[in-house]
Amino acid sequence: MPLKLLSILRSVPRLILLFLWLILVLPLQIFITLFPSQHPFRQKIVQMIFKGTCWTLGLKVRLKGEKLCKAPCLFLSNHISYLDILALGASVKASFISKEDVRKWPIFGLYAQLQGAIFIKRTKTTLLTQKSVILERLQGGNSLILFPEGTTHNGIHVLPIKSSLLESIEHDTLFSNLKIQPLSLTYTSLCGLTLSRKERLQYSWFGDLSLLPHIYSILTKGPLLIEITAHAPLTAHKDLNRKKAASYCHDSISQGISKTFQAPSL
Repeated sequence: MPLKLLSILRSVPRLILLFLWLILVLPLQIFITLFPSQHPFRQKIVQMIFKGTCWTLGLKVRLKGEKLCKAPCLFLSNHISYLDILALGASVKASFISKEDVRKWPIFGLYAQLQGAIFIKRTKTTLLTQKSVILERLQGGNSLILFPEGTTHNGIHVLPIKSSLLESIEHDTLFSNLKIQPLSLTYTSLCGLTLSRKERLQYSWFGDLSLLPHIYSILTKGPLLIEITAHAPLTAHKDLNRKKAASYCHDSISQGISKTFQAPSL
């Protein structure tokens, strides 16, 4: 059977499953908006929606490494594509800190909003307000997920971390209470076979790649394993500044990615 025909045959059932799933959970999506974004019931339902969507798209998510910190925690992860939102949303009880563009993404933007995402514009006029919103969430005992590279990348290397996004950890009201935990996110295997470097690049979404064609290309492929490696956390204190935290998280995430690709996928 020609590969192109096989890809089409694989994508059609997934599109149907995804459509049916989105219709099925639509009433739930409307209902949970009656609850605050950080309400335990809303978080539980949203996580269920994320897990179901992962299943319809053929995504298997594996969490490994250290135990995830309890709230309040600021999770820092590398960013490969829009699939990261689904994988992390299905595994980590926290809201995203995302750039404003994510709000407009089909499906993924809606899910981020349901999870209580903080959408930020990196402009001088809005920076102060956004920092206060992040600080307020953390002070309220909530956990957040930040992609500190500031953009998506190839999933092979980690871009320099923008330490300005970590200014909230220097606030004295969070000392000894807030944890900062780095997470390494990797797209590991396809149909049980370890992804080659070329295949990893095909899954990553960055640069000028169009969103919808890339989503379709994902639907034509087999089951994808996404691994999330949790690393030892830091505790906010007066001597931990944002640059030290950024350096530690960058090194931890980079090492986690390297170790994952050195180990055989199960």
